[in-house]
Amino acid sequence: YVSLLGTLCLVCLRWRSRSSFTTDMVMTTFEIGVKMSSIRDLPIYLTTSNGREHIIKVFCHLFNKYWGSDSIVNLVGYEQPNMDLPDNFNFISMGEQVGGIQMWSTDLRKFFLEQECDHFIHVLDDQFVTAPVRFDIMQDSYDVMLERDAVRLNLGNIREDDGRVRNGKVSVIESRDEYDILEFDQDAEYRISTAWSIWNRRYYLKYLPPDRNPWEYELVGSTEAYHDGASHLCCD
Repeated sequence: YVSLLGTLCLVCLRWRSRSSFTTDMVMTTFEIGVKMSSIRDLPIYLTTSNGREHIIKVFCHLFNKYWGSDSIVNLVGYEQPNMDLPDNFNFISMGEQVGGIQMWSTDLRKFFLEQECDHFIHVLDDQFVTAPVRFDIMQDSYDVMLERDAVRLNLGNIREDDGRVRNGKVSVIESRDEYDILEFDQDAEYRISTAWSIWNRRYYLKYLPPDRNPWEYELVGSTEAYHDGASHLCCD
């Protein structure tokens, strides 16, 4: 099987939050209001919280090693990290971090409501890229996403160590020599996920109500998204 990002370290993010934010510093390579056709032009949002410098340092190093330092990453958090960020990492503050983990979704919703892109890449700070990225496969999969008007493209490894599909039921929709492009079934687990993904912004916001922690976002949101008719894709 093929993972677009190599092997990802998927550790549950211990996040807390609430407040206002600023968006005037957002650095992206897309033109507002235009659906981007190049994977390289999609804005990347890396979300974090205070006190995560030890995690962010590892993420930055591995991202630039395996993805490349020519891509801009918008690091979205609260207080400016007490560290030197690489030149391609741009920090955006959502304001003061107030409240507990139950407020996880509140500030993210406020932030993404202000963004005007059709699609974006979202990742949490502890989901590391640990192998060279296959941009050719990612671009092909993104093209299929746009052609099919899909709402999410999962970019990570979908299988467990024993070969089982991590997110449940999938069906092959297009086959290539090296890989298949698949669609998650309507009752697949984790249709709503914090994993590395390309999202349709409107759909992302639909299942990002205020006052949910990350686990509720995934578990409750996935239940709400069962049989909603939306297409979620991945690669294998």
